[in-house]
Amino acid sequence: MKKISIIFLILLLGVSLRLYNLDKFSFWFDEALGVLQAKNPEAIIIQKDTAPPLYIFFLYYWNKISDSDFGLRLPSLIFGSISILMIYLLGKLLFTEKISFIGAFLLAISPFHIYYSQEARMYSLMPLLTLLSTYFLIKSLKNENPLSWLGYIIFNILNLYCHYIALFIWLAQNIFPLLVYKKSDNKLKKIWLVSNILIFLSFLPWLLLISSTIKKGLNTPLENCYWIPLWPPPVTLKSLFMTFKNFSIGYNAVRKIYLIAITIFFFFFVKGIIKIRKYKSLILCLLCLLIPILGLFFISKVKPVYVDRYFIASSLFYYLIVAVGISSLSKRWVALNLSVICILSALSLKNYYNNFLPYSYREHIGVQNRKDHRALAKYIADKFQKGDGIYHTYRITIYPFMYYSNRLDGEVKQLKDRNICLSFSKETDKLIPLEFDLFGRFADRSSDISLDNHKRIWLFFSSWYEPKEYELEVLRRVNENYKNIDYKAFDGITVYLYENERKN
Repeated sequence: MKKISIIFLILLLGVSLRLYNLDKFSFWFDEALGVLQAKNPEAIIIQKDTAPPLYIFFLYYWNKISDSDFGLRLPSLIFGSISILMIYLLGKLLFTEKISFIGAFLLAISPFHIYYSQEARMYSLMPLLTLLSTYFLIKSLKNENPLSWLGYIIFNILNLYCHYIALFIWLAQNIFPLLVYKKSDNKLKKIWLVSNILIFLSFLPWLLLISSTIKKGLNTPLENCYWIPLWPPPVTLKSLFMTFKNFSIGYNAVRKIYLIAITIFFFFFVKGIIKIRKYKSLILCLLCLLIPILGLFFISKVKPVYVDRYFIASSLFYYLIVAVGISSLSKRWVALNLSVICILSALSLKNYYNNFLPYSYREHIGVQNRKDHRALAKYIADKFQKGDGIYHTYRITIYPFMYYSNRLDGEVKQLKDRNICLSFSKETDKLIPLEFDLFGRFADRSSDISLDNHKRIWLFFSSWYEPKEYELEVLRRVNENYKNIDYKAFDGITVYLYENERKN
């Protein structure tokens, strides 16, 4: 009864932290884009988009149940909360109950995991599928139960269709039995081989479908335009440090706090690894932690693809290794260290809930302060006039504006299919309009999206990166030809209304 009470309290804490302020902030770029894609998931197959489609298809059906911001983020909360229970079960299977409790507690209060448990994306589903596939793998290796092998197959297939990083997790899972289990066990080897063949064959149709897209690469016809810095940026050894910093304390901690946190976590991480002779399962944890991270690190030396959120499934094994290190202490010292970690996490979460994100984007690649897209859409809808044109200076505002404006009444809904950014040519130094499709890629550059087609022009400014010289240069060029008649600032977004004097 005591053990049930402990895991219940850990779950209650984890759910509460994930539920708090769940719909406080507007959908950001990726969330809005994903929800819009989910309204027509077949387009992913038709367009041969390179992103695996599982979560988009899930959203398609979930959207019929609830289409509010809270409702669309709720599955991520559920997946993240179930992961707390699953890391407890996996930790008990791999190690001891004491370690499993500590691992579950670290996951419950993890600012990194809480962040993605409040986002309508696949990043809380992926850890859950990883935990389930790993759990059934260990169960299968221990008792060769056919149902356990079936669970291993099903959850690995789902994971592969959730995100490509699952390929590295799958690789790590398969290296582990080769290193640990007896080579003479032919029956086990046959079942293991057949299971992995079935997983590969199930994922092969998708690989064949997108093979032509992979060969072509991403749609990037913007070589002659001024644009944002390379994203993701090139990796360095500092990238690895920041990954483990974010695992330990999340994105929102100030430097003094995260240096303390990473020191504590690293100490117990090393202390946990030292126990490898006692716990062979630490080999599995190290493989699932390091293979995805180092795999993308070295790939990024050729083409940058290294983003910390891709490794959220790997972070679970980091917490388990740290839990092994903490478990070696006496009860009093375990309680003391977990209390310190809890306080540090609370300080980071306070900043997260208050939308405070310190330091440069290189410390939190792909993560920015939340913008008030809801208020922007409402403001434009109230003031929009027939014939107005809406232009963005970068894609960050395109899909959230499309999503929120589609939910409002008024003329503004007529522009829902036009996703137009302004850039300027490196060759001619003139403004050019660029249209993007529902996959965030360049779609068109035609005369019918010229600024001169409208009597009034709405221009949105919101940048992912600092400094904003690019946007300021666009603004300077617009000011040369059009008259500014209104201005409004929101959290992270600035809006200008221009009058086209040639049309009046």
